[in-house]
Amino acid sequence: MKKIIAPLSVFICFFAFSAFAENDNVTRLKDALRKLEGKAPISAVYERNNTEISDADDKDDRKETTGSISVSVAIDDAGLHITYPQLVLETMELEAQAQAADEEADTPTLNAVGSVNAKSFSYQLSAAKSILRRIEKATFIEDENITYNGNPATVVRFSLPLESIITDAKTRSYVSKFEGIYSIIMDENGYPIQIDTEFNGKGRAFLVLSVKVKNSESSVFTVIDDRLVRLQHEYENEIQSSFGDNVSIGKNTMKLSVD
Repeated sequence: MKKIIAPLSVFICFFAFSAFAENDNVTRLKDALRKLEGKAPISAVYERNNTEISDADDKDDRKETTGSISVSVAIDDAGLHITYPQLVLETMELEAQAQAADEEADTPTLNAVGSVNAKSFSYQLSAAKSILRRIEKATFIEDENITYNGNPATVVRFSLPLESIITDAKTRSYVSKFEGIYSIIMDENGYPIQIDTEFNGKGRAFLVLSVKVKNSESSVFTVIDDRLVRLQHEYENEIQSSFGDNVSIGKNTMKLSVD
């Protein structure tokens, strides 16, 4: 009897210690994110470059669309300011004219302008609250001490629920399988310095449309005053459906302005 109880006691103590160690890094991450309220003024130049390939599996119908834009963005006590350089406005008009004459015309500025919006910049210039909301819904998997660019760091991995990626309830009803991993690399202060997201899903709408989605993205962050700023975001999204395969590849950067 004693031989059974002793190992069990050791196991319970080990499990309790491990759970505490795991939760400690998650708690440190959450505490660090809560400190970043994002109220300090900031200004930057946002650049977006992306490529979308439709019917990627069909050489005859394959179509490649590019997007490219650069704008200035700032946040101060008065609110969010987005400035379109005169060259961008002129280019948009030229592309609109070209598109009117030929719907197949290349219009990279018009294709990318949709990414310029308050919701996107709110996250990129002050990402802490959004990240905190995501990990509150996620399930902790594991943590690991690593070296990042020669410095000590910790990676914390979570499993993402479907609703953290697809916010529309009706769309979620079509999904039959979903797996998502959210990996946050944080520095010694608990601040995120890189976040990698990967997810795979598949589903069916009605009887004719079958869809498989694979997405991977990586973001690099830095802390400026009380803001967690996303400096770089790279992504690749693949969609396989009954009507063809589409691929989206892009890179967004936020270059901070120095007074």
